[in-house]
Amino acid sequence: MRPRRTDVLAQFQTALADLTASPDLARAARREPAVLRARYDLSEREWTRLTAIVRHPGMAANCMLYRANRLVPIALNFPRFCAALGPDALAELFEDYWRLDSSTNVHFLIEADRFGRFVADE
Repeated sequence: MRPRRTDVLAQFQTALADLTASPDLARAARREPAVLRARYDLSEREWTRLTAIVRHPGMAANCMLYRANRLVPIALNFPRFCAALGPDALAELFEDYWRLDSSTNVHFLIEADRFGRFVADE
């Protein structure tokens, strides 16, 4: 049975969100666009659009803005922790956090709490 159009559209939207949240996935799709077909059920038009999006120079800024929105609640709620770690260790910790927990929440305290729990479990 062929998926309903809304299901396919959801695949496109999920792929775009995943690419924005994961610079590694965006780089992989830029190198080998077939990775998008392997992960998502996309029409030819959607696949073409996504491959154009990941190749656009603005994609790096898109990923950066996404990460900045996740970083701000943590930096504001744990400023001394962030300062104590320093930029290199903090960047590594954030990479691990973002790789293991790709979910996001626009509520500052929820994102900060989730990060705090992640650090406590490390």
